[in-house]
Amino acid sequence: MAKTTDPEHLVFEVVSAWDHQTGGKLTATHSGYEVQFDTPTDWGGNSRALCPDELFMSSVAGCITTTFCYFCRKMKFQPIEFKLKAAGNVDFVQTVRAYRLTKIVVNAEMLVEEGEERLGEKCFELSVEYCHITKSIDKCIPIEVQNLSMQTKAI
Repeated sequence: MAKTTDPEHLVFEVVSAWDHQTGGKLTATHSGYEVQFDTPTDWGGNSRALCPDELFMSSVAGCITTTFCYFCRKMKFQPIEFKLKAAGNVDFVQTVRAYRLTKIVVNAEMLVEEGEERLGEKCFELSVEYCHITKSIDKCIPIEVQNLSMQTKAI
């Protein structure tokens, strides 16, 4: 069962181990979960797994989604489907002569029962407002929520 109180402090730690090629393996210290990563072929890698930029976008999309789930539980709302896409632009910035993540664009799709549209919108708005990862980076990287596509299904 999910914990019902909100913690004041958490620490998340991963260990990165090089695979002796162009990537490696991340291991979460607490849970033991593992994720492979690799360098994209665009930058001379083998593209055998997600690249760090995709993992970063996964963090953004995952955080907004889990925050959405949090507010759905609090508001006793159950969407039929929810899908979110986060895309990050990486550009070479001449002024710093380095690559930078310059913008993150978020789009979401939701399927709800008729009459539940406003509750779905409210849960999504709160998830964007309270996602701690996007709130931590929004001063450095512009985050643009472009679209929430809402569809309904008759009960």
